[in-house]
Amino acid sequence: MPDFDELYAEHKPAVYKTCLAQFNDAGFAEEITQEAFAKAFAHRENLRDVSSFPSWVTTIAKRIGYNRRRLDQYRYNKLPPEDLLEQHWNPLVPDDVQVEDINFIRQWILGLKDDDQQIILLKYYHGLNDAEIGMETGKQAGTVKRRHALLRRKLREAAAEHIRTLNFPQ
Repeated sequence: MPDFDELYAEHKPAVYKTCLAQFNDAGFAEEITQEAFAKAFAHRENLRDVSSFPSWVTTIAKRIGYNRRRLDQYRYNKLPPEDLLEQHWNPLVPDDVQVEDINFIRQWILGLKDDDQQIILLKYYHGLNDAEIGMETGKQAGTVKRRHALLRRKLREAAAEHIRTLNFPQ
């Protein structure tokens, strides 16, 4: 079997292009490509014929990508987690008001910088703690904790402003 580094160098561009075409997100495609090659390396003993390596690693990448997207979509559909605003939904509040609140929080999250979005999504949708988020993002746990506290405060302020504009349209 050829050196894994050679296989990686030879086939990474094709796997990346396939992921980019499938998922239409350069960062996601790069992440999935790296993860697929890491998984392929970890399970290289399962590869019987080196000529099938390109299709094998591409299939791994597609499965990882689809599974991650499906999981992210599931978690996104549960938006917002009740603890994001440190409150629980009141069953007496009409569903249309709750849906409006959910949509407001979704739009607020989508309006954040990528780094801030990542912190919120890793915290509330992937259930990671500050240290784990720090490892994922390359930041110190204390930095993540401070950034998270700032984002929660900004969300509360944005929500308060949103409520004021609903109650007192200009």
